[in-house]
Parts: sequence; C-alpha cells; structure tokens
Amino acid sequence: MPLSWDEVKPGLTIQHFNIHNVLGRLKETGDLFRGVLGEGIDLAKTLKKAQATFE
Repeated sequence: MPLSWDEVKPGLTIQHFNIHNVLGRLKETGDLFRGVLGEGIDLAKTLKKAQATFE
C-alpha cells in the first residue's frame, strides 16, 4: 500500500493499511502511484542504448 510521507509516523502498523481497507483508501486518496507509474520505458530501446555504450 503506498503511503504519503505524512502517514509514516510512530505506531504505524500493517493493520492501518491493508487489503481489507484498500478500496476505501483509494476512494479517499486516489492512486498514490499515479505520478510514479506512467507509461514506463521502452526496455528494448534502453538495452540497445546501453549495449552501444560498451561497444
């Protein structure tokens, strides 16, 4: 479960954020991974570029 930094504090346990309360949490906070998980990268293109560096 992704957390915002203000949610990380002493006393935090797995019961606060788990599979049983995920739907309510997503309705409240939205998808916290949205800004991190985008279209991704073209792995084949990245590997070719890395290989060209070593040739």
